[in-house]
Amino acid sequence: MKHLLNNLSEEEKNNIREQHTGGMKIAIDNFKRLVETKQGDVKPYMIKEVDAVEPVVNDIGIPTMLGFGFDEGSSTINPNERNEAIGRLARDLRDSLGVIQQYHNNPKFKLPKFVIISVGTSSTGSADANKRVAEARLKALQDIVLEAFAKHQIRADVALKVITRSTDSVYIPSRVDSTFYDTSKMAPKSEERMGYIVIQPLKTAGNTSGQIDNIADALRIARGYNINPDEEGIANAICGLETYSDIKDLNHELRNEGGLQNFINSSITNGWTSFGSDTEERRKIEACLNKASSNSQKGYVAKIEGDMISISL
Repeated sequence: MKHLLNNLSEEEKNNIREQHTGGMKIAIDNFKRLVETKQGDVKPYMIKEVDAVEPVVNDIGIPTMLGFGFDEGSSTINPNERNEAIGRLARDLRDSLGVIQQYHNNPKFKLPKFVIISVGTSSTGSADANKRVAEARLKALQDIVLEAFAKHQIRADVALKVITRSTDSVYIPSRVDSTFYDTSKMAPKSEERMGYIVIQPLKTAGNTSGQIDNIADALRIARGYNINPDEEGIANAICGLETYSDIKDLNHELRNEGGLQNFINSSITNGWTSFGSDTEERRKIEACLNKASSNSQKGYVAKIEGDMISISL
């Protein structure tokens, strides 16, 4: 929706900012001098601005997907097919190596498991036998992935941090009613004996603290004096968030306004504007917040409840 105050001057914009951030300066020279001279020439600690950028799966990039067919009861892969797969994976892993190196020991951000290994077995044999075969096939595919990482001199323990394996999900053999069918007499199905390796590239995402400040300023200017706020401008500014950390940082930046949830609900509410319902903007905000949170593997954090948005952080 359009804002009645779209043509605000820079002076008016600065006045709006000062309403939220405060325009008064406090003299701290005496305190600064005391800290610097007390106990010798000890200097105060400086807080360094840290970029809130984190590793995420690049869902825009083209994934690599390799399929492998297994003989009945076997986990062996043809040597030529195996070598070709190692070379292909090594090539396609290259763009993610910088992100892995930057974050593999980072206590704040966890590397996404962007390499997915999955296998299946046919319906013949017992559940235990099928499970043993599946585990052997998982190991065979995992070894291919580890060798692809080794092409770049990446340690196996680092590579394992980004692989989703059978231990990360429940193995379920093909569903056949064994209380009715004699599975030992069933013909094996080749399509059930497939294994897959999928790689979705990594990238970094997120806003610096300075960029979060800019988003907060854009929100305050879009709201103006909250008489006829620019709902579309508010939605667009929030859609500049890229990660869960961004949401938390913006929520903190808007603490004087009661946080992000209160800012949204006090600015975008049915009946408060002359332009009618703000449903479209509210849905856009919900989608953008959940997308940013999902980028960080946090799941959905925003939910529309009536004409309000609930945000759980």
